[in-house]
Amino acid sequence: MRAIATDLDGTVLRADGSLSPFSREVLEAATATGIELVLATARRPCTAFAAVPVGNWGVCLNGALVRDRSGRMTLEERTVPIAVAIELERWLATALPTARLSICDGDRLILRRDEAESISARRRIELVIVDSIADTPCSAFHALNIWLDGVRADDAIDMLHATLPSDVAVARVSSPHSINVSACKVSKSSGMAILAEYLSIDAQQVIAYGDMPNDCDLLAWAGHGVAVADGHPDVRRIADHVTGSSESDGPAHHLRTLL
Repeated sequence: MRAIATDLDGTVLRADGSLSPFSREVLEAATATGIELVLATARRPCTAFAAVPVGNWGVCLNGALVRDRSGRMTLEERTVPIAVAIELERWLATALPTARLSICDGDRLILRRDEAESISARRRIELVIVDSIADTPCSAFHALNIWLDGVRADDAIDMLHATLPSDVAVARVSSPHSINVSACKVSKSSGMAILAEYLSIDAQQVIAYGDMPNDCDLLAWAGHGVAVADGHPDVRRIADHVTGSSESDGPAHHLRTLL
């Protein structure tokens, strides 16, 4: 094992978004041996690195941005034209009027004014507030998140596939009620493959942890894929191993047996 690629929310982070002292201890022990720790997450780099103060690399925004902790090196950056977000905002107003949108432009989180008050303090890092998506101060975005009130992501994802242009991909993220939109062919495994090549690490030398369908490609790509016990059935089905839940520090307990 030369690298660990782990999802954050619902995998190594608990429901309250915290990293337990035990999990941190195990991750630090792994990196102390020279193993690369990669945060493979739907989060922006700033919130990913703030949540887990261990490891030098992030495959962030579901693979749309591959960056080191310092922010000085970016290996991959894939964006979608802002026009796609504007059209999606219009469609959602009719098809799913209770849905909430947020746009991620690197570390910046862009929210409509009527939705900004509902977000947690940890997500307010690099927050930009606009009146509508058309006022967004960027020409393209790395990821767009859709939060669904009272609708399951599994039920809405087919509608989104039918609505979005073919050069945009839809991926389920770390909540049963949220969907992530990013550039076509962007995934955690695509970002991890670029990083692995840069670090001269073979996929077979990587162990990956995850809990949701957007982790499936990562677990399949890695030499050993591990799902958490309370993860989505699709992830548990393709995993090489199922460990305990995030609340019980399952990934850390599994990793400790390998060190």
